[in-house]
Amino acid sequence: MADTPNIGDRIDSYCGRCKMMLAHTVETIEGGKIKKCHCNTCGAQHAYRPKPPKRIPGMPAVPEPSDYDKLIKAQDADKAKKYKTSDRFQPTELINHATFGLGIVLTCKESNKIEVLFQDGAKTLVHGR
Repeated sequence: MADTPNIGDRIDSYCGRCKMMLAHTVETIEGGKIKKCHCNTCGAQHAYRPKPPKRIPGMPAVPEPSDYDKLIKAQDADKAKKYKTSDRFQPTELINHATFGLGIVLTCKESNKIEVLFQDGAKTLVHGR
């Protein structure tokens, strides 16, 4: 993107509905600064948020990757369920992801998203599709 943003430019912004940094399209600009944009994923229109909030209100704090070993040791890794987007998962359930490896479900974010802690950090995955 050029130094001066233009309406219609693609930018990264935090989407409060999706709860992720995603591609957005600029809708309004005031004083050379982006004021409103819309999420290219869900279509929500909102104020431009160049970075996610430190903590999302109403969401539990996400454990640090250093907590990974402690959380995994409390479970039986042999009983980890193979991750498939069509399956549904519950908090504290162990999953085995083809790319990220062994992980533990932290929270269900929406009806079709889960937050999973892997050894290299937390990831948002879909489920129940």
